[in-house]
Amino acid sequence: MINPSLLTSVPERLLALAADLLLWGDWTRGGEYLDLLERTQPAIPPDSRLASRLAVMRALRCALRGEATEVVGHALAARSIEERTQLGDEWGFGVPLLLLRGYTWLEDFEAVDREAAAAQAVPTVTESARLVDVRGAQALAWFEAGHLTRAAEAARRTDADARRLGFEQHPFAVDYLRVPVRCRAGATGPRTRRSGSPSVHWRYLNVSGRL
Repeated sequence: MINPSLLTSVPERLLALAADLLLWGDWTRGGEYLDLLERTQPAIPPDSRLASRLAVMRALRCALRGEATEVVGHALAARSIEERTQLGDEWGFGVPLLLLRGYTWLEDFEAVDREAAAAQAVPTVTESARLVDVRGAQALAWFEAGHLTRAAEAARRTDADARRLGFEQHPFAVDYLRVPVRCRAGATGPRTRRSGSPSVHWRYLNVSGRL
């Protein structure tokens, strides 16, 4: 394991290390690296690509911890930097993805649909991000909004694509897995955490247990 303090003179590499940890659900060590990055000297210029990426990773850490208001705050800060600087960055795709989750937790479902459309419109969006991350997050939002049939169908389609692409064990698979787990028969019945098929339930526990 690399000692992160050795990378303080190369903040881009330190951020990449933090991002790798966070993307696989290790918000404790990933967050420690982000804290270390913020203490580096010279300070990160506020209107820079690095500052924008740091804000995205701060939002991701808060998402892993379930801190909805903080997710939205950090993600909007990253978007603000991008809009002011017009830098353009592939990491910017993380902003609508994170806002999808933050707004779902805050029950702002109109904002969820707006951010889903924004994410799908990103020219560099990958197939896995479009079919698993975005659609899975929107399926969960539809479930929370009470659109059970729509949510269940989106979750089933997302699950099929996640298996095809090898993303069924990715931490963000927890979004679409939560829909069939909590929605009996895919579209009817009470919103219970243990409803749905046993195999899906255990996959949900396996993936969510790593977050």
